[in-house]
Amino acid sequence: MGDLSDVYRSTRREICELVRSLPEDELHKEVPATRGWSIRDVVAHLTGDAACALEGDFPNDYFSAFGEPEVIPGLNDWTAKQVSDRADRSLDEVIAEWDSAGATLESMMHGDNPYPNGLPMFTDRILVTDIGVHQQDIFGALGIERARDSAPVKLGT
Repeated sequence: MGDLSDVYRSTRREICELVRSLPEDELHKEVPATRGWSIRDVVAHLTGDAACALEGDFPNDYFSAFGEPEVIPGLNDWTAKQVSDRADRSLDEVIAEWDSAGATLESMMHGDNPYPNGLPMFTDRILVTDIGVHQQDIFGALGIERARDSAPVKLGT
């Protein structure tokens, strides 16, 4: 399976390769598990996750409360901002940002560099679980059934 940085890297690359191959209309397909979001929105969110982690901007209230209902709106606002901040960028620009942020994040996951102060000690697991969930969401939008036993899915379940 490799370490978490390897899992994150390979899943990120698989998603980027897949979405780059899609015609424009398929990028706008709604994903089944994240209502109101398109495939492109999911990529923007995952890019935002990586960028926010590097900035030390993570929804710590949510993670310290372990999903208590009263903190969920704050998490939703945080993820919506990730998507809206990238809405006017091309897919190539969003992926370039994710490639850059992802490479730095992967070195942190591997232990080569420290995480910014204030991030939960299990940030790597959060990000690997999230990328695995959203990879399956993209697959669902495209009618693809595969990788259900992949490393990020196994780690997240």
